[in-house]
Amino acid sequence: MAAPVPTSTPHPSGPDRANREGPVLDIGVDLGTTRTVVARADRGNYPVLTFNDTAGDPQEYLPSLTALTPQGLVHGFAARAAARQGAPLLRSLKRVLASPRVTPATTVELGGRTFTVLEILTDYLRTLRTAVEASLGVGIDRARVVVAVPAHAYGAQRVLTLQAFGDAGFPVVAMLNEPSAAGFEYTHRKSGTISSRKTRVVVYDLGGGTFDTSLVDVVGTSHEVLASHGLGDLGGDDVDLLMATMALSRAGITEEDLSPTELDELLDQCRDAKEHLTPQSRRALIVLRGQDIVLPVANLYQACTPLIERSLATMAPLVGRFDDGRPDLTDIAGVYLVGGASGLPLVPRLLRERFGRRVHRSPYPGASTAIGLAI
Repeated sequence: MAAPVPTSTPHPSGPDRANREGPVLDIGVDLGTTRTVVARADRGNYPVLTFNDTAGDPQEYLPSLTALTPQGLVHGFAARAAARQGAPLLRSLKRVLASPRVTPATTVELGGRTFTVLEILTDYLRTLRTAVEASLGVGIDRARVVVAVPAHAYGAQRVLTLQAFGDAGFPVVAMLNEPSAAGFEYTHRKSGTISSRKTRVVVYDLGGGTFDTSLVDVVGTSHEVLASHGLGDLGGDDVDLLMATMALSRAGITEEDLSPTELDELLDQCRDAKEHLTPQSRRALIVLRGQDIVLPVANLYQACTPLIERSLATMAPLVGRFDDGRPDLTDIAGVYLVGGASGLPLVPRLLRERFGRRVHRSPYPGASTAIGLAI
C-alpha cells in the first residue's frame, strides 16, 4: 500500500508523469450520507469500483458508517458488523457537516467518547483509501481525484471536506457541486436531448440525507451551473424514519422500548425494504421482534408526499412559470433524477405529473455523481 501523500506535496500530472509511472488514473469520489461511491475513467467507460463486505462479497459502495469498538474506530462494512454486535454507531455524519456552524473542531459524541468531525471524517477516508487501492491494485498517489459537495454546502464544509481528503492521502485536483457532476453524466448519456433551443438540464438529486437541485446550461462540452438550491435535512433517511415509525406503531412498540442495536437493525430493514420497492409494489414487510409487520405502500407514499413536495418547492425557482402556473419548459432539455433516494417510485411519479416526458432517471442513480466526477 502506498504511504499517505502529504497535502503540501504537489501531485504531478500530465504526460510527464504518465511517461514515468504509467497511465494516470482519473477517479471520482461521491462521499454520500449513507453510502460512498467511487468511479474511474477507463477508455471512455466509467465503471464503479467494488469493495468487499465482511462476507467477502463485492459491493458497489462503502457504507458511510462509523462505529466505536474497544480497539478504536471502524468504518464502512466493519462498522455495520460491529453495530450488530452492540457497538455504538454513527450514521449520517454528512448532516453534521451541513451545519452552518460546523468547524474542524466541531465535536460528535460516540459511545461516551468525544471526537471532532475532522477526526472521524479523515479516519473514515483513510479506510476508503485502503479499499480504493485494493480495488484498483495500485496506490492512490497514481490518481487524479475529483470530489463533490452538496450545491448548498457552506464554505466551511467545502474546506473541511478538502482537508479531510488531503489528510487521508487523496490527491484531490478538483471539487464540484454534486448536481453539477450529475449534469456531466446526463449529457454523457442523453446528449440527443440537447439542442440549440433546449440547452438546460434541471438536476434533481435526492440522496440519503440531503437534497440538491441545479439548473445547468450545456453548450458543447461546457457545463455552466446557473443556479442551485438545496436542503441539508431532506433525504432517504427521512423515508426510513417514516417507515420505522409506521412499523413501531403497527407493532404497538415505542422507540424507547428498543435498544440502540434493535433500532439500527430496524432502520437497516426499512432502508432495504425501501430500496426494493417497485412501481408494482403494494406492501412492504418489516420483521420486528419476531412479528411480521406489513406496511401498505399506499400509506407510506401518503406519509412521504409532503417530503417530496418540499423538494419540488425547492426546485421550483429554477424553472420558469407561465401565467397559468404551468412550468415553462421552453429551454429545458430534461429533468434528471439522481441520488439513491430518487429510486423511491413516488419520486418519478410526482415529477412526471409536473414535467411530463422530460423526466429521465439515471440508470445508476446512486452512482451518478461519482460517474459524473470521473467524466
